[in-house]
Amino acid sequence: MNPEREDIDPDDEPLTEEEQRLDEIQARGLRERQADQKRAGHRFDLFDESEWGPKE
Repeated sequence: MNPEREDIDPDDEPLTEEEQRLDEIQARGLRERQADQKRAGHRFDLFDESEWGPKE
């Protein structure tokens, strides 16, 4: 990327092969977690209500 060009958003540049590979690994992990949650029949919440009280 040319540092003098302020109008270029680094997120608009094409992903490198390594970045594409990492994105696919992350997407696969997310799909696996969602499938696990569906099989378990519920979402795994970040905070346990018993510790933090009910959500409002």
